[in-house]
Amino acid sequence: MHLRLFELARDHLERTGLYKVIEGIMSPTNDRYGKKGLVPSTDRIAMAQLAVATSDWVRVDSWESEQDSWLSSVVVARHMKRQVQNKYGSVTESETDGPSRKRRKTQHNGTQPFVMFPST
Repeated sequence: MHLRLFELARDHLERTGLYKVIEGIMSPTNDRYGKKGLVPSTDRIAMAQLAVATSDWVRVDSWESEQDSWLSSVVVARHMKRQVQNKYGSVTESETDGPSRKRRKTQHNGTQPFVMFPST
């Protein structure tokens, strides 16, 4: 289901003409998240990697699940932002990571590059 949501979100964003989705990142949560019945992260990572094996734009990142404890979504998002900036350069430049601050958009062929990374 997550992969289908990635596809739907990418299609919607690109249809607006404002965004070009360049990557999707699946980030399995840490085992210490505390959800009853949560499958061990090693198994969730393996299943996610199998699910994205044929994707040319969605990948799995195990960093979140490998940490010593559960992390808030904002901490994971900041980590992903640094990864994306290291890989692609500054996709979106901002003075803060806070959602309420104005962001200066970097144009890319008339569109704003966008990376999706919902937690799994």
